[in-house]
Amino acid sequence: MGFSFCGGIVLFFAVFAAISAIAKLSTGTGLDMNSLYRNPAAVITLFLFILFFALVLLDVLVLTLPSSVANKQGGGSGFAGSVGMGFFAGILSTPCSGAIIGAVLVWAQTQPLTVSSAALVLMGVGMAAPYAMLISTPKLLDYVPKPGTWMEIFKKTGGFLLLIIAAKFMLAGLTKDHLINVLLYGVIFCFCVWMWGTWVIFSTPKAKKWTVRSVALIIAVAGGFWLLPTPKQSRVDWQKYDPAVVQNALQKEKPVLLKFTADWCSNCKIVDKTVYQDAATVALLAQKGFVAIKADTTQQGFGATVDYKAVFKEPGNVPNTILLNPDKQTITKIRGLFTPDELKQIITEHF
Repeated sequence: MGFSFCGGIVLFFAVFAAISAIAKLSTGTGLDMNSLYRNPAAVITLFLFILFFALVLLDVLVLTLPSSVANKQGGGSGFAGSVGMGFFAGILSTPCSGAIIGAVLVWAQTQPLTVSSAALVLMGVGMAAPYAMLISTPKLLDYVPKPGTWMEIFKKTGGFLLLIIAAKFMLAGLTKDHLINVLLYGVIFCFCVWMWGTWVIFSTPKAKKWTVRSVALIIAVAGGFWLLPTPKQSRVDWQKYDPAVVQNALQKEKPVLLKFTADWCSNCKIVDKTVYQDAATVALLAQKGFVAIKADTTQQGFGATVDYKAVFKEPGNVPNTILLNPDKQTITKIRGLFTPDELKQIITEHF
């Protein structure tokens, strides 16, 4: 009977092996992990998947099976009943093992069918092995640690490890601006999961429960539409700040547009979206032959930061767009926020 229970656990993981095999055979090709990490949508999905199970391990959200399912785990008798109990033990383990199973399922798509199926089944064997050892040698129960605080500490430590995995491995392939937005959404996602799992309890009236969870879902979805899409590529062909590039452009009598910006500057991002994504503005810059240079002042030691104060005599506030006219030898500065029309008017009047 005990070994039948172990067989039920292995059966649970064998089902995942079958799912993996069906997915692979239906597409005819395996998944390339390198391509996966180059796909922002796939990376973000894995990040949120692992983040979700980290929150589960940290007790931000408690996963429970529907009573109609949970009540069946004790049903049946004999070997069939033991197998069923083992299978449901595997289901009940998913709050702790879900992130690992998901990662292995993805990895399995990159391997030959025999290797991937064996790996998934061996996960079940690994989970069933302690039960099998205790069944075959009951005296080992004397050495099994008693339930206590250590179990809670161990579980929550696993949650923090999943957070490290999510941040370190899942987001390595995103661009800088996209990474910042996804991490910000991660915070919103955690808040929504916490709101879903802790703002209501079992005895909360149904109307209030639906209201709270609907609001959490709306915030999560709205935040996703706002922050998760890949940022648009700039319409302007920006060159990295270099005094030699600036000097060379002026010697060739080409006008220069210097965009002094910083990664932490919110107004800079507004200017990028409203001004330098404007088609008419971009066309005018190209028509006038501007050399567009992005002067990054994110950190104190950057060359653009040093020259911003020493050469252009500015205290350091950004955004600031500086236009250099080699013909008239004039410098025009546009500090703070401005509109596409304001920039176009200045260019039309002075260049």
